[in-house]
Amino acid sequence: CSLPACRCSLPVCRCSLPACRCSLPVCRCSLPACRCSLPVCHCSLELVPLDSLNTIVRSDSGDVVTILCKLGFAKLGSSLLPSRLTIHCIEPQLLQTEDPVTVLTQLAAQPSLHWDKLDKWELERFLRFLSKDLQKLQGDRGLLNKLKALPIFETHQGCHVSLALYQNVYLLQSKITEISSNFKKLYEADKRTILLKDNQLNRKLSKCLGTDVMNDLQQFMKLLLPHLPHLPEAQLLEAVKLLL
Repeated sequence: CSLPACRCSLPVCRCSLPACRCSLPVCRCSLPACRCSLPVCHCSLELVPLDSLNTIVRSDSGDVVTILCKLGFAKLGSSLLPSRLTIHCIEPQLLQTEDPVTVLTQLAAQPSLHWDKLDKWELERFLRFLSKDLQKLQGDRGLLNKLKALPIFETHQGCHVSLALYQNVYLLQSKITEISSNFKKLYEADKRTILLKDNQLNRKLSKCLGTDVMNDLQQFMKLLLPHLPHLPEAQLLEAVKLLL
C-alpha cells in the first residue's frame, strides 16, 4: 500500500485489518475467455477497499461463480498478486461461494443486480443452490424472505419473478398444454396472485415456501370467476376452456 497513513504490510498479512484502506485489483468482466489481462481482453481492472472483500468472488470456475459475476459481483484478479498472499491471507476473506446462506445474505444486500443477464437454466441452477438446505430456510424466516425476494421463481407463463411481490402463491397443475396470448392474460387477472410452474424444483420448494397446489377448475372458481364480468370476450371464451 502506498498511502502514507496506512500501516499495512502485505507480506505479513496485515491488510485484513478493518481500518485499512488499501485496495486490491479485481476483474469485473464476466466473459469466460477473460484472463484478467488488459492486453488480451477489454476487461477493466478496478481497485476496491479491503473492507469489501466479502463481496468479491474467487477466480474459480463453476456455475455459481459464473452466475455471480454475471449478476455484477467482482472477481479477484489473483494473477496480479503473490500466490501465497492470495491463498493464505486474501481468499479466506472473500465471498464463500460454496455456502448458500452466505451468498443469499450478500444477494439481499446488493440493490442493483443484473438478473436479466442470466439464462433460464442459470436461474434454475442458482435456485437449486440457494435452496440446498431447506431445513435451515424453514427455521429462519429472515433467510426465507430473502430467498422469496429474489426474481428467480419460474411462473406458469415461463417468466421469473420475486414471490415477495404477491400476496398469494400457488403451484398450478394444469392439463392445458397450448396457451394462447389471451389465455396467458387470464393468469394475471388477479394482480395479487402468482401461479408457479409445475416442475420438480417448485414442487420440492412448495412446503418450505408455503405454496398451495391448484388445478384448472380451482383456478377458475377461485381466481377467474370473480373477474368474469370484467373480462373481454376473447378472454372469456378462453376461461370457459378451463371447465371443459
